Amino acid sequence: MDNKNPFSLGTNTGLFSNEQVETIGTKTDLKKAKYQIRLNKNRIKYADKIKLDVENIKGIIADMEPGHNTMLFSNEFDSPNILQHFINEGYKIKTVLVGTWAITNGGIGALQDLVNAHPAVNVSVVMDKLHSSKWVFASGAIDILHKRVEFIFVDNHAKFICIETEAGCYSFIGSMNLSNNPRWENVMIERSEDREGMFNFCNKFVNEAKQSK
Repeated sequence: MDNKNPFSLGTNTGLFSNEQVETIGTKTDLKKAKYQIRLNKNRIKYADKIKLDVENIKGIIADMEPGHNTMLFSNEFDSPNILQHFINEGYKIKTVLVGTWAITNGGIGALQDLVNAHPAVNVSVVMDKLHSSKWVFASGAIDILHKRVEFIFVDNHAKFICIETEAGCYSFIGSMNLSNNPRWENVMIERSEDREGMFNFCNKFVNEAKQSK
């Protein structure tokens, strides 16, 4: 096992190694261990895609000035890799707001990488209480991210990723779920100096969702 490899099946990317699965006693821990292996395998499978997407996202937002936005139709990157970009580029991340209907292993893995890289980050994820919650509970993701990510379940179909960093806020709003995005998706990207504009708009929605759940 190579613990220096961030995409290895070692403990550096999650909670359990392959060998530990056989020695864990409770059903909850076993479920977590099995799902952790799935997440690590997903990281290995899509390692090249993650790197390519991170570079694509970097190219899109590199020249954006505060107060500016851009709109695009794209099938060139998966939305979880928006988070991977900000992790890999060394941004000091303070807050992340996510709205999604669907979430896949890539999305869960990106959230785990986020809270591992930034233990003090505040993360809120708004999902649909009827349909999308199954991805979180049935998979075991809720156990993996317990007390590290706040999941809010309401009647939701809104999709956004808003990231507050020490360098300002970046908001991605459009049709992309926090999942693999092989289809064309529409997205508006806005950069602001602080919690204004679309970040503030989405933050208000998240707070309202918390009150209504």
